Amino acid sequence: MIEMTYYNDHKERWQSYEVSIREHDFYNAEANIYSHDPFCVAGYGATKEEAIEDFKSKFKYIMREWKAFETMLLDTDMITDSIIEIDCMGEPIKND
Repeated sequence: MIEMTYYNDHKERWQSYEVSIREHDFYNAEANIYSHDPFCVAGYGATKEEAIEDFKSKFKYIMREWKAFETMLLDTDMITDSIIEIDCMGEPIKND
């Protein structure tokens, strides 16, 4: 699932807060896709046509994930309520 993160450098300037997204490694057997990056899509096949069809299948899966994220972000508070604070290295900050 795509998650929203934020970083605060505590300088209290116009770019002190940075909001971005992160995606854990994901795997989908139906789409035969595994990736570390939600923007990384590669199609494979014995022919160019097979590779294009494989790419299209994986691209459809990625777009469904983005559409679900869009709906949760714009139509609910689910994403913003679960926003994760990260440090300058992108690692989650544990708030005890």
